[in-house]
Amino acid sequence: MRPPFYVRQLRRDLDEWIKRGLVPESSRAAILESAGAGQGMSFASILGILGAILIGAAAMSFVADNWERMPKLARLMVLFGGMWLAFGLGWFLAHGRPVLSQAFVLLGVLLFGANIMLVAQTYHINAHYPDGILLWAGGAMAAAALIPSRASLALAIGLGALWTHYEHFDFDKALHWQYLGFWALGVATAIVLNWRPAIQLSAVALIYWAIISTEGLRLLLGWSEVEAAALYVLIPLVLWAAANALRPQAIGGALTVEHYAFLVFLVTGFILHFIDRNTAVAQSWMVAAGILSFGALGLAALGTSRGTLTITDLAAVVFIAAAAVVFVNIADRDEALRQFGALVATIVILLWGIARGTRIEDRYIVNLSIFGFACWFLYAYFAVFNRFLEQSVFFGIGGLLLIGLSIVLENIRRRLLNQQATAKPEQGASS
Repeated sequence: MRPPFYVRQLRRDLDEWIKRGLVPESSRAAILESAGAGQGMSFASILGILGAILIGAAAMSFVADNWERMPKLARLMVLFGGMWLAFGLGWFLAHGRPVLSQAFVLLGVLLFGANIMLVAQTYHINAHYPDGILLWAGGAMAAAALIPSRASLALAIGLGALWTHYEHFDFDKALHWQYLGFWALGVATAIVLNWRPAIQLSAVALIYWAIISTEGLRLLLGWSEVEAAALYVLIPLVLWAAANALRPQAIGGALTVEHYAFLVFLVTGFILHFIDRNTAVAQSWMVAAGILSFGALGLAALGTSRGTLTITDLAAVVFIAAAAVVFVNIADRDEALRQFGALVATIVILLWGIARGTRIEDRYIVNLSIFGFACWFLYAYFAVFNRFLEQSVFFGIGGLLLIGLSIVLENIRRRLLNQQATAKPEQGASS
């Protein structure tokens, strides 16, 4: 697991290794780049970006305050002149002053958005207003790719999510497929710029799109709610298996996919048991579930053969896929059966997550699994034992259990996160 301040310690270690002749000095930059050094934003960068936002707000406020007194040509000259000046400075400063370059490019993108809105107001353009957001997002994406600008890329990804949000909620597009093309463009740009935070932001945006599209997908396919929701267990499971199978070739992007896929199928798997099914299981759903399950199994088998997964991981993939399929088929059965099945399946997956996260030194998986275990424990207690205990006894025992659980889980978390760090020095000393 990557500890806090990992890159800082790596820099110190590299300096020491170079002095001792263990690592050539020419490899220092490449090693730091592979570890993600320099990908974060410095305090100076943040200040520059905040300054760009304030200047953009000042420009828009000036035009708004003097709107009635300014002729149309003057408005356009101020707005477009300021935008192109900002872009020009961003381009000019891209190599010598990267922080200022990012700030000016972001300012240009903000002014571009303001120009879209104010020009539409000036000439009374009453169009499909999400198209204006899409145009703004496209401009931000172009600036991100051409300058290049990471800040503009982050803004473009956020604007894309806003675009699909308005299309869905304000114009009743239950399935806004067009967004996926824009999303893919954003991911491709993030990969070209080698900026992992943008990939993570894209993952969050895609999850949001999937959530708001669930009902549209259900209606399109003619499935029940539980059948549509089960896709968000099986599809992320396929992505998780694929990320592990491809890990040696694409460590950064694959790791991000693995993390978010694990989160989605874990959360969705637990939510499934709250959803009833009032129709027979659709044959088309069984076909889709079979394809996705065997796809996940095949990719997991590939990962096992390549050494990125173990037999235990392969068994976990089989268990999760089978649990999802079984759950859909028993969704209209007795509630107690569904609840018991959910509790058993969830705890099995969580224990596997803790074991796997510890084995591969992945802090994200460990912390998420421990947090999920705490939630599972609380849910099991409140959902089951409150039926059999008096209210005062129930809350008293619950309070004690919460205190005890917090202590136990924190101790487990610390031991798991420090286990590898303490083991390596001991091995080095004994050798």
